[in-house]
Amino acid sequence: MMGMAMAMGVAYVVFYIFYAIGGYRMFQKFGEPGWKAFIPFYNTYVQYCKVWNPTMGIVIVVLNLISAFGSSNSEGMVALVILVASIASIVISIMGNVRLARSFGHGTGFALGLTFLQPIFILILGFGADEYLGNPDEE
Repeated sequence: MMGMAMAMGVAYVVFYIFYAIGGYRMFQKFGEPGWKAFIPFYNTYVQYCKVWNPTMGIVIVVLNLISAFGSSNSEGMVALVILVASIASIVISIMGNVRLARSFGHGTGFALGLTFLQPIFILILGFGADEYLGNPDEE
């Protein structure tokens, strides 16, 4: 059991490093300082401000915090709140990935890549020739 936890921890660190490296370059394309990609939760807020709006940035960060820090030992209403927050976070994240793909001129297929292989597709956005086209709502 401890080996599985260690493997998950290492996988998360590798995931985060790839996301942050690609995110650094992606944030520069947003016109933001690249260092913002290295700060957990704040990077999500900034990204959602660029592809959606500040309100959705706050919503996704709050949902992610509830999901991340909710205890698996929770019971009753607390467990229900954590479950609802987790489901809402997944749905909004998928919608955010569609908006991120559109903001770089990509479609649904790229959004699926962002959803299931996020570190790789963030690296593609950061280091590829794609340019940030702006918030999809402002087209």
